[in-house]
Amino acid sequence: MRIILEQSYDGFEQITTPYRQRRFTELVESNVERLFNFAGLEVVPPNSGIPDAVMTIRLRGRALGEKYSDGNYYYSGASITGNISLKALDNPEEKTSFAGKIDPPPSLMLMKKAKEAYSQPSEAPFDKALRNSTFGRKIIDLMHDSFGIGFLTASLLFHETYGFIVKDISNKWLSLGAAALDPLTDTMINGKKSRVRKRAAEILGLIGDTRAVPALIKTLQDEDRYVRIAAAAALGKTKDSRAVIYLMKIVEKMKWKESNTAAQALQSIRDPRSISSMVTALKDISQGKIISGPDFVHSDHLKSDTRILEIKAKEIIMDFGVQSLEFIIAALVEGNEIFQTKAFQILREITKADVPNNVKDWEKWWQGNRHRYEKEGI
Repeated sequence: MRIILEQSYDGFEQITTPYRQRRFTELVESNVERLFNFAGLEVVPPNSGIPDAVMTIRLRGRALGEKYSDGNYYYSGASITGNISLKALDNPEEKTSFAGKIDPPPSLMLMKKAKEAYSQPSEAPFDKALRNSTFGRKIIDLMHDSFGIGFLTASLLFHETYGFIVKDISNKWLSLGAAALDPLTDTMINGKKSRVRKRAAEILGLIGDTRAVPALIKTLQDEDRYVRIAAAAALGKTKDSRAVIYLMKIVEKMKWKESNTAAQALQSIRDPRSISSMVTALKDISQGKIISGPDFVHSDHLKSDTRILEIKAKEIIMDFGVQSLEFIIAALVEGNEIFQTKAFQILREITKADVPNNVKDWEKWWQGNRHRYEKEGI
C-alpha cells in the first residue's frame, strides 16, 4: 500500500510552525497508515515497486483571519478542502471529498484565550481545521467500502491522541445499525484484546439495540474490569429490564467503579425491582461497608466511590417514591441507627407524614396507611 499526500496552500508554500507541521503530518499520514495496517496492508516507501493499492490525498488549506480591536490582523482560523482516491489492483478507483474549518474567534479576548494569535497565514491552525473536518469520516467510509466489515472490526484497536478518527470509527458503526450487531457482539465476547472488547461494548451501548442485551449480560462476567464496566453502562443505555437482576448483583457486590456504573444503569432502566438493591446498599454503607477495589486504588478513592454509591442509591429510592416505602420500612428493623436516621428522612420526604423517628411508629403508620398507597399504584 502506498500513500501519496499532496498539500497546497493559498498564499504560501507550506506550514512554517514546526510543531504544527509535525502534528498535521501525524494527523494525516500516520493515522492513515495505521488504518491501512488494520486493513491488513503494509504501507511501503515511494520507490518500492508496484503496490497492491495507492491512496492519494490532495489537500488545500486557506488561512482565515480578522482585524481585531488592538489594530492587528491575526490568522486565527483556517479552512481545509480536499479529495481522497483509493485505487486497488483489479478494483475500480474509489473517490471522495472532505472539508472543514475553524472560524477565527469573534473577539480579541477569546482569540488570546484560545492562544491562536498568528501574524502569518502559514502559522494558522490547519491541524484543528483538519480535526474539525469530514476527513476522518470520509476516509473511514472509503476504507469500509473497499475492505469491508473486517476493517472496521480491526479498527476497534485504533487509538490516537486527538480522538477524531476514533469518533469517526464509532459513528461508522452507528450508521450500520442492525448490520453492526453480529460483528460487534462477536468481538465483544471473543476478542483477544480487552481494549477491543471494551470498545465493542461501548459502541453497542451507543447503538442501543436490545438484541445485544444477552451478549452484554454475558460480558458482565468478562475477566477485565473495564470491559465489565463498559457492558454495564451499555445495558443502561438499552433500558432493557432483562438486565436488572444482573445489575442488582453488581451493585450489591460493592466493587470499585462497577457498582456505581451498575447503579447508574439501573436508574436509566427504571425497574422497581432495583429498589431492594438500593436499600441494601444504603444499609451496608451505613454499617461501615466500603467499596472494595484493586491494590492500586487509594483508600480515599474507595471512600469517595462509596459516597457516590450512597448518593445514587438515595436518588433511585426517591425516584420511585411511594413504591420504595415497603422496602425501606421492612429494612428498618435490621438497619443500625445510622441507617434508620437516613431511612426516616427518606420516608418523611416521600410521604410528608409527621411520624416520630421510631421504628415501631413507622411500622404502625405503614399498617394504617398501606392500603391507601397500594390503591395509588404501588
